[in-house]
Amino acid sequence: MTDLTATAHHAETRIHAPASTDQGPLPYHRLGLLTPGWWRPLATLALAVLLYAAMVLALVLPAAVAGLVSPPFAAIMERTVSLDMADPWTLAASLAMLALLVPTCRLTVRLLGRRGTLDSVARRFRWALFRSFVLVALPVTAASVGLSLILSPAPIRVTASTLPLLVVALLLVPFQAAGEEYLFRGLLPQVVGGWLRSQWWGVAISVPLFTLGHSYDAPGLVGVGLFGVAASWVTWRSGGLEAAVALHAGAAASEDTLRRFAGERLGPRAPRRVLVLDAIPRNPQGKVARGPLAKAIEACLSAAAGTRPAGDPGPRART
Repeated sequence: MTDLTATAHHAETRIHAPASTDQGPLPYHRLGLLTPGWWRPLATLALAVLLYAAMVLALVLPAAVAGLVSPPFAAIMERTVSLDMADPWTLAASLAMLALLVPTCRLTVRLLGRRGTLDSVARRFRWALFRSFVLVALPVTAASVGLSLILSPAPIRVTASTLPLLVVALLLVPFQAAGEEYLFRGLLPQVVGGWLRSQWWGVAISVPLFTLGHSYDAPGLVGVGLFGVAASWVTWRSGGLEAAVALHAGAAASEDTLRRFAGERLGPRAPRRVLVLDAIPRNPQGKVARGPLAKAIEACLSAAAGTRPAGDPGPRART
């Protein structure tokens, strides 16, 4: 029994020991060197793309089949792909696609023999450190959301979709944030670090890609880029992704958030205004009732006509 306990303790120590080579401990961005061979960065990228495609198909295909055989589920699928960012199903599907990056990146390095190396130099996710950064991020996020609500010129409206949107955000935004961090602060910098010694090469490549993934205006893109640099620096200094994930996870399901989220997906076609209805009119088959919907939108625009922001031409000037 003693021998078995000692063997188990030795195995756990080996897994959780700081990653190193004959030249000594490796910094976080150089952990890709644990897979020998000049081809390792290319193999990492190729395997990650294949795994992500497989996971997306494993999620989408059963849903598509269920939509073909179940009319109620088909109605849910139609709502999911409608790009209606005020719909909890659409928001959940979009966040889930990004959350799949977590298992994709982790499984990629595990299959290449580098279990845990994306988490930290300790080859594990350091939960105590993560909790410490969460305690720092929570008040900052709460203050930011509070100021946004206070300074927003639009009135605060609570509708039937408000609670579902908040629940979806609370449940999935942390995983969406973790997915982006595992890719842009973890996998890509370690791929670059497999060839180049300085950590700033990884920053120079991953941060622009991270920034271009957002369709904000110029100030918004600058903010995203600065966050990317800061998250890269704290990842390198702390030797892991715990801090970056905690700082990235703060988000709020507000009207402005929905507008920006739509802007990322639609680019120049993104709406300049988001109208939140209590419910989308549907026919007995679960499909959108276009006539009642048009009347509901016209009534909402008419009610908001007196609170249009400066420079807004109003509903009749839009196509």
